[in-house]
Amino acid sequence: MTTPTAPALAVAALLAAACASGDRPGPSEPEPPAGPSTSALARSLDLPIAKDREDRAVAALAALADRADDGDTQAAWLRGHYLLDLFDDARFRRSDTSLRVLERALGAGDDDAEAPPSRGTQATDRALEAISRELDRVAARDRLHPGARAARTLVAYDRTPPQTRAEVYRAMGELKAIARADTPLADNARLRLYAYGRRAFEDATRAQWRDRPRVLAHALYPLYDADPEPFFADDPDDRPPPPDPVILLDELPEILGPVVTRDARLADAATSLREALTEAETISARKFPRPLDTDALELPSATAASAYDNTPRLELGDGATEPAEDLASRVVDAVLGDGRGRLALALSARAPAEAALVGGRVAALVGAPELELLVATSETYAPPAGSFWQGRLPGGRAERASVIPIRTARLSPDGSSSDAAAGLGEEPAGSMPRRGPVTPEGELDLHLVVDSAGWQLRSPEGALSPIESDTGAADPQGELTELLERVRLAFPDESSLALVPA
Repeated sequence: MTTPTAPALAVAALLAAACASGDRPGPSEPEPPAGPSTSALARSLDLPIAKDREDRAVAALAALADRADDGDTQAAWLRGHYLLDLFDDARFRRSDTSLRVLERALGAGDDDAEAPPSRGTQATDRALEAISRELDRVAARDRLHPGARAARTLVAYDRTPPQTRAEVYRAMGELKAIARADTPLADNARLRLYAYGRRAFEDATRAQWRDRPRVLAHALYPLYDADPEPFFADDPDDRPPPPDPVILLDELPEILGPVVTRDARLADAATSLREALTEAETISARKFPRPLDTDALELPSATAASAYDNTPRLELGDGATEPAEDLASRVVDAVLGDGRGRLALALSARAPAEAALVGGRVAALVGAPELELLVATSETYAPPAGSFWQGRLPGGRAERASVIPIRTARLSPDGSSSDAAAGLGEEPAGSMPRRGPVTPEGELDLHLVVDSAGWQLRSPEGALSPIESDTGAADPQGELTELLERVRLAFPDESSLALVPA
């Protein structure tokens, strides 16, 4: 047996003592960083930044960058999050102070606190690219870091804004998910949701009057979860009833409510945005077409008509009280600016038939070959979950303004409009409009002559027996409908009927 030497006995004794005390050999702990703690540095990152505290914020961001370089994931995240908040405060509150601190922290601008910051597309792109790199550094250390993942989604939205409506719908869903998760990035997401809705109102004020409802429908994306795609249909009959823009304008600031009410870094930015929207509320009724109140206008009811598509409107109520020339001066700019050559006429159900002649005369004077008679229709509409109309339609019935088109210009043989409508109303009462080369070949040139005693279908070749309406007949409307159906069956290509008040 070999006898241990003294050095060996000493090593064994040391190992035994270490085992007895529970210590294990391992790597040495890193030295704690010099200077303030990471938590203390985080307390220097507030918004808004007072003028005399810019240098302190820049120094804190530099210290966090050094610690991030040494592998401190928390420091890297605190820095990336604050840089994104600076970017949002500079953009949404137009803060030059936040923008200057952002540029100094990223080394993208003059380190002089008095130097003016840079704005514009190129400066924005540089800032977003730099912030993206900061967030990538966090993700490289913690791939599943929830804050960094959400922040990268926001920066990607800013760097590559959605172009198609499908992309917008998807992007709004991503922003809503971040906002509703109540994460530190929820406020940043809410600012973007609000900004998209606000842009819809701004774009609508610059669009043609006829296009404003569809442009304004973009505000539905941040406000409601259902896809608003049906509101953009080309045919108004394929669209749901239009939402009231005043309701949208009232609901939009609610997106920012949680940001304003809690003590958040971006609370001032949210407050600034809400105040700017409040100033716009006073002009909303004039700048955005609102759905017509069919009850207030006392429109006649109809069972079938085309949806009203926001054409320029002339409201005459129970009848005209001004000359046609004066009425035309009130709507001519709207008709010319609209460009569709149509004028909508709103008459109450009590208005005499002669009032439609005044509307036709006005349409002719302003160059609108088509007059639309406004009527009230009722339809069943089942709104999808999460849409504007969910819970707003008692009994699932939607009341909306619709139109029955009436052509005021005769057609030339090639189907184009002639200027014969300028003489509308000047022919002797009850006479047949002049027949000439203006009627397309093969058409009947059929007219329905209406007077106080009844109705009669006429054409230049002859007339059918009159239908009496003032003698208590059982169903004169049904008799007229049956007669028109028989004519349509015999002449399936017939496309129009001229109405002649006698």
